[in-house]
Amino acid sequence: MLAENEAPAGKEGTAELARWTEDLLAGAPGPEAWRDTSIKLGGEQVQFRHLTGQYGWTAFRELASMWIYVESLRVAPSELCLTRRRDLAPYIEGTKSLET
Repeated sequence: MLAENEAPAGKEGTAELARWTEDLLAGAPGPEAWRDTSIKLGGEQVQFRHLTGQYGWTAFRELASMWIYVESLRVAPSELCLTRRRDLAPYIEGTKSLET
């Protein structure tokens, strides 16, 4: 017996793997579940695609030549203000507060 999110393994499990994948994807939200939301990016409101889940939410958008992906459990999109940091070394080394 497989655990809830455990994929079947081995050559003999091919048909079972196909059924498992179909069952897993059947519960996934489709494109109609995604909504537009606004998140502050560099001080300006920018549109993102937003999906609310059971425990939190996720949002994404393409901007110039990059993708921005945000996931949160407790902070609403309206409470965020994303900023660009080019030099991450001070944050990684712990010498600069992430609050700035």
